[in-house]
Amino acid sequence: MDVYKTPKADLSATGEKQFKPVRAVLFGLGISIILASAISTIYGIVLALALGLDFSNQEAFESELTNNLLFQIGDVVISGLILYFAGRVVGKRTPGKEVKYGIIVSTITFAIYLPLFFATDTFSVWPLWYNLLGIFVIFFAIILGAKSYATS
Repeated sequence: MDVYKTPKADLSATGEKQFKPVRAVLFGLGISIILASAISTIYGIVLALALGLDFSNQEAFESELTNNLLFQIGDVVISGLILYFAGRVVGKRTPGKEVKYGIIVSTITFAIYLPLFFATDTFSVWPLWYNLLGIFVIFFAIILGAKSYATS
């Protein structure tokens, strides 16, 4: 080593991705539970305002939303996109094990949503296809998002 020469540095190298599984799970759960619920609620309110629904009668309001196909399809699509993003966040923080941690986050998300479904009578109020599709989207979107990050 010559002390009179400047060291060589490769500034174009980006370095390896860091493996942060705890952050991946926490961020993934935060996005898949908190953000998805908040955006779904906001979407329901905005759609209700656009349709001119009456907010004063809660039973009539809920009945209108549970029978509105536009809300149901839109909610599944928006939730799917948010869950896909949660999977991408998980995949970014778990290089080499994206799918494994995607499965972990989707399972925990499902385990948190399942009691909420039963506590709020979701299965009895909403159509069966909507409930089943909502459960399917939890697993499909998060795992697909994590897997897509692995291939990019």
